[in-house]
Amino acid sequence: MDQAMNQMNNQANPTTLARRLAPEDITPGIYVAVLHKVQEVFPRLYGECAPGADRFELSRVVTTPTRSPTPLRVIDVCVPFVFVERPNGRPAIVDLRRARLARLGDAFGALAFDRFQAEEAKRRAKRRAERDAEGEAQPPAESDQD
Repeated sequence: MDQAMNQMNNQANPTTLARRLAPEDITPGIYVAVLHKVQEVFPRLYGECAPGADRFELSRVVTTPTRSPTPLRVIDVCVPFVFVERPNGRPAIVDLRRARLARLGDAFGALAFDRFQAEEAKRRAKRRAERDAEGEAQPPAESDQD
């Protein structure tokens, strides 16, 4: 019985896999997230190379973002740049030389993007209410008209 329920749940909510995208696979309308960040450093300057290594040889360091990934909606592409919309409504440009993107499943991406948008709307409403409350709490400025 439990196995049948699990199978039904998996069919209703199939697990999707975020996959790394090649620049030519990025198209408007899809949802993406930053999978890795790429930095270029001179390791010898930081003492990270073996003695005798070229001091000015540029090395690429790939890191995983320290924050939770944010879903982004692709608006347009001009390789190596990707014009995206953040859930807060603000636009951004992702440089593919500095970031590796993963495609989010369509349903997952839309759901995550919408939830992040809803959270941002709540934050804005709360901030607006706090500002309005502060404005009402302060006494009106006295005028110097006598």
